[in-house]
Parts: sequence; structure tokens; C-alpha cells
Amino acid sequence: MTSDMPVTGSIETTEEKNMQIQLGWKARDPVSGYQGTAVARCEWLYDEPRIALQGPLDKDGNLPEEKWFPETRLQVTETVEAIHGLEKD
Repeated sequence: MTSDMPVTGSIETTEEKNMQIQLGWKARDPVSGYQGTAVARCEWLYDEPRIALQGPLDKDGNLPEEKWFPETRLQVTETVEAIHGLEKD
């Protein structure tokens, strides 16, 4: 039996979600071999979340442009407890 009533329920907060990769963690894409620090996360309505990885400084001290990857494809290589300024109270 179906209903025309809208589906209701609780809204999950970021803290309640089981996010696989946290910003500040280091990760690697096994397909391309690219490694870097997770610097951004993007959620899509009809696709899986994406994580932007940014590699280390180049020889001139410049940050490379970030590259985006499907979150489920990345492998975490290093975790951190908290990022400065984002610590929980």
C-alpha cells in the first residue's frame, strides 16, 4: 500500500552521519595513485560524496590544485584527531 503523504523522519547532522573520510586526513586514490590531504567534501543529491585531495607543496612552495575523487574509492593513509579551530568542546 502506498501513500501520497510525504516521507518524514529525522534529519541527520554531520556528527550523526558515519562519514568515511574527515577533512585533514590523508588519503590515496588507488586508481590514479594520487595522494593528498582531504581539504573539501561535497555531497550530491543523486551521487556519492566526493572528497578533494590536495598534494604537498611543490618545489617552489606552491600548493597544487586539489583533485576530486569519489569518497568510497579513497583509502585513508593517515588520520588526525582534530584540525586546529575545529576541535570539539
